[in-house]
Amino acid sequence: MLAGDVWHLEIPIFAEMSAGDVASHPINPDNPPMNPLTKCSTYIISIVFWMLGAGSFSSPALADAPHTLQAPYRIGISQIVEHPALDAVRLGMLAALKEAGYGAGENLNVHYENAQGNMATATQIATQLVSEPLDVLVGISTPAAQTLLYAAKKNQKEIPIVFAAVSDPLSAKLEPRESHYPMTGITDVPNLEVLRDLMHGMVPHLKTVGFIYNASEANSVATLERFQKLWQVLNIKVVTVTVNKTSEVAQGMQSLIGKVDAVYFPQDNTVVSAIKTVVNIAAANEAGQHGKALPLFCSDPLLVAEGVLGAVGYDYTEVGKETGLVVARLLKGEAIETIPIHSPLKLKTVVNRSVAKHFGLPEMVDIEYIDTVRSRS
Repeated sequence: MLAGDVWHLEIPIFAEMSAGDVASHPINPDNPPMNPLTKCSTYIISIVFWMLGAGSFSSPALADAPHTLQAPYRIGISQIVEHPALDAVRLGMLAALKEAGYGAGENLNVHYENAQGNMATATQIATQLVSEPLDVLVGISTPAAQTLLYAAKKNQKEIPIVFAAVSDPLSAKLEPRESHYPMTGITDVPNLEVLRDLMHGMVPHLKTVGFIYNASEANSVATLERFQKLWQVLNIKVVTVTVNKTSEVAQGMQSLIGKVDAVYFPQDNTVVSAIKTVVNIAAANEAGQHGKALPLFCSDPLLVAEGVLGAVGYDYTEVGKETGLVVARLLKGEAIETIPIHSPLKLKTVVNRSVAKHFGLPEMVDIEYIDTVRSRS
């Protein structure tokens, strides 16, 4: 492979595995089954760490090891699945790196691989990446970062890891004090306080809120705990529905019809993968016996274009750019311990103009409105 080449591997998705399947098929870390898991498979990764004795690796030995860098620089990127937000992170990161003087195809070798939603494949990708002479590893999403960490520790590597689009690094055991490994990253923890104010302002007679999620995704569970506490203060009830796989999302949404005044879904890979189903059922409610569409809210501004009424969250291109700046600092020789885990500075509130108009809502100041709703077919 020549200096400056960009490597790209995409591996197809295999059959779905439900939560019950996971429970009945223990994971062997050295020979993982070829089944997809969801975005935040912290439970499985935690078992892997326990089996291997994660605490046996000490951070000082890894963090203090000499690491002299020179061109061509080499980075490895593991992305769990193709998704608008995650793709925006990767492209934003590469753009920021180029602006900082590290251009792919110029003085930077980029080894990019995509697991296409398959957790076992993500583990194989991580094992491959840590075996190569790379300067920095980048994990885009929680499971991608977790598998990189597991593979690096298993093989006693010391390649710095930068994660991106991780909602709860503490629960995912990706913070250095938990991982005992040199790593940092950009988190997209949802700002639920601003979101609550948006929801309450757009649905003034709100008395019940639906929350649909996959209980095996650690980030969703952590978000639910915060979400319930915030609404409890306003005496508003949160009705929860859990789904184990994408095919169950339709039934989960249907179960909320007539029971709630609005629905929120977190950055949950299972639910977001079925966004068209979520939007269609919420809109179809208007033609049903309850006679009105169900307003949807989330924490990903990109999904507003799919038919979600409103979102409060980060621009994932900016998340990528922040990630690129961190990687650039490492390539310049800065110690990873000096770069704290952080979120982007700018938070976006986005509303779908056509959906808001359908609900008879007036436009508000200081809020970004979009006009286009993508096909729901």
